[in-house]
This record gives sequence, C-alpha cells and structure tokens, in this order.
Amino acid sequence: MPIQLNEENSGKVLAIHVSGKLVKADYGHFVPEFERRVRQHGKLRVLDKKWQHGTTGKNA
Repeated sequence: MPIQLNEENSGKVLAIHVSGKLVKADYGHFVPEFERRVRQHGKLRVLDKKWQHGTTGKNA
C-alpha cells in the first residue's frame, strides 16, 4: 500500500508516508484507520514525512 501510518511520540504524532499513485482502495484503508487513531488519541498532530526528505516547496 502506498500509504504508511506510523505513530511517533507515544501516539501524539501520526507520521504519514505516501508513495506512488493512490487509488480509491488506498483511501478505503487509510480513512478508517486514521479515524480510529483520532478516536483513540482524541487529537493528533499529522506529519507529512515527504517534506523532510528533500522535497522542496515553492519558497525553497
């Protein structure tokens, strides 16, 4: 699956790594899992790991 979810900092941060092309089935797995973790922890900080590994934004 091109979406990987990893809890960090004792579950306070949800790191999301996306690779490749996403299809509807990917969202069918991701959304319920994301919602489960929000219910479990109440509030999550979401970290898009892509921006940490060399991807440049428009201000770079």
